[in-house]
Amino acid sequence: MSAPQPRPGREPVPVPSAPERPRVLVEDEMDAVLRRLDADGGPADEDLSGDGVDGGWTDSLVRELKRSMPPGALLGLKVFADGDVLELQLLRVSIGHRGQGHATRVLTRVCAEADARDLTVVCTPTDEFGADRTRLENIARRHGFTPVAPGTRRTGHTWERPAHPRSTTREEQ
Repeated sequence: MSAPQPRPGREPVPVPSAPERPRVLVEDEMDAVLRRLDADGGPADEDLSGDGVDGGWTDSLVRELKRSMPPGALLGLKVFADGDVLELQLLRVSIGHRGQGHATRVLTRVCAEADARDLTVVCTPTDEFGADRTRLENIARRHGFTPVAPGTRRTGHTWERPAHPRSTTREEQ
């Protein structure tokens, strides 16, 4: 059976195509990116490592946290310290190792390092790379992050956590 033909004098109406969406890496592609970066030198790679004007402590932190992952687990982590802000640009655990507490452990350590330096931590939880935005927001809340209104943001990020510096003990006073 052949496809129906339009009646004479009537042309088919073109169907508008959907607007082109920006390409987002799917989960498997992002894991491949993390594997390649780890093979090429790990956290020293510019794409997914710590960087900035902080004298290298963020690079050391990223290196340490990547090494702390279990065998086969990949960690995408990018932090940037500038002034009194630590920007968490990327925190991603490979697909097969999600839901095991790795992101919570890494975020706990990042916040502790920020507190030791009296830095506010900023981030923007998203659903990119197969992440569950609601789950990320819940993790952020448990670590003291709150959403920030557009007019009061220190950076372009939508969530922040003020520094929680250690209280001084009597011996330190």
